[in-house]
Amino acid sequence: MQLVVVEDEYIQLEEYRTLCEQYLQGEQYKITCYIDAEGLQEHMKLGKGIDILIMDIRLSNANGIELAKQVKRIYPHTAVIFISAYLEYAPFVYEVDHVYFIYKKNTLNRFPKALANAIKHYHNKERNILPIHWKKEVILLSIPDIIYIEREGRIIMCDEEQTVYQKIDDLMNQLPEDLFIRIHHSFIINFDYIRSFSRDKIIMKNGKELPVSRSYEKAAKEKIYHLMDESMV
Repeated sequence: MQLVVVEDEYIQLEEYRTLCEQYLQGEQYKITCYIDAEGLQEHMKLGKGIDILIMDIRLSNANGIELAKQVKRIYPHTAVIFISAYLEYAPFVYEVDHVYFIYKKNTLNRFPKALANAIKHYHNKERNILPIHWKKEVILLSIPDIIYIEREGRIIMCDEEQTVYQKIDDLMNQLPEDLFIRIHHSFIINFDYIRSFSRDKIIMKNGKELPVSRSYEKAAKEKIYHLMDESMV
């Protein structure tokens, strides 16, 4: 789970980070904090994921609502939490699909509920789109159509191949954990496209044979059997 916090007051930024860490026990997560709009925009430019966005509306150099709109255009399933010390901004948050608005004076009381809503959104959402940055464009790929991903920068799909700049680790963080499996330093596969598997290789439904490395063998095998059990329920 990728959380991004944007707040231009350093003390409050660290407070939000601490609150997130306090209420995210038991979750696998990464928190990235930015003190300005430029940090968030660079985050998106690099193709890093955003599952939950905690956004101060009134930044010194930008409008948080407009920034959230930019995020939602690229990551439509992001759960947005708005925070502001100014209640007059409250009506405008409805310009963006969001899960909660927190009035800063009530942060300590409201933050747990807001984060709980965002986490629920994260676990329940259908994440069917993977945004890929290619040159100056953002290409939206259908996640169910992805067969496997190569470290060399290729995403193999049912009817096309897409070259990407993102690191394979960053791509893995953006994909549904209940569908994609890391089998090698250089490969991520979609469980739905496995034709057969053995200890050291997996054959996909398109006929491609992919190696399973020793370092990923145990975890990959356990995950495959787990997903097989779930698919039979």
